[in-house]
Amino acid sequence: MTKLHFWSDGDPTCGIARSETEIELELDGYNAEETADNIAHAKEVLSKALAEIWDNSTVHVMTSDELNRLITMQAAGVAQGIQNADEDLAMIVNQARKNFPPQVVAVKQELGALEAEYSRDKSIQPIGMYSPESTEAQWVRSMRDAGMGREEMIASVTGKLAKDSESAAALVDYYLGTIEFTELSKFVG
Repeated sequence: MTKLHFWSDGDPTCGIARSETEIELELDGYNAEETADNIAHAKEVLSKALAEIWDNSTVHVMTSDELNRLITMQAAGVAQGIQNADEDLAMIVNQARKNFPPQVVAVKQELGALEAEYSRDKSIQPIGMYSPESTEAQWVRSMRDAGMGREEMIASVTGKLAKDSESAAALVDYYLGTIEFTELSKFVG
């Protein structure tokens, strides 16, 4: 199942609200090339249709995988920027000011707060799926509470939240509180 996330920015200066929707595509049985072609075609056709529905506004679209990679890159970039220099952080803030989907708007707001209160002595406060209170973290803890072992949880997380078992193991350990975000950031990105 492939989920497409569509959104338009609207125009708050004249009262036009932001529009967004998600559409799931059933692509089982297609090879990788056919799947990629079907996704590209769906993005094009559905974007045009939604632009008309949303009064010819510009429609942006990303798959869940693309969105997760973007969020992962943003989170890893934030961690690296804080560790290395103020210039890196300023670059990430400028990138986040572009028209990104709702999940990245939260990253943008967090970056603005970090930029305003920047201090090398402050610890990173993860957001989005990397927040200890995220839906993903609660899901992993519920698997633990249901009696699943670590290896079973890693198998469940692989492919859904992480691209490989090593990253999945780091996510599971992070969500269960056995490693810090700085350790997790070595596996994301």
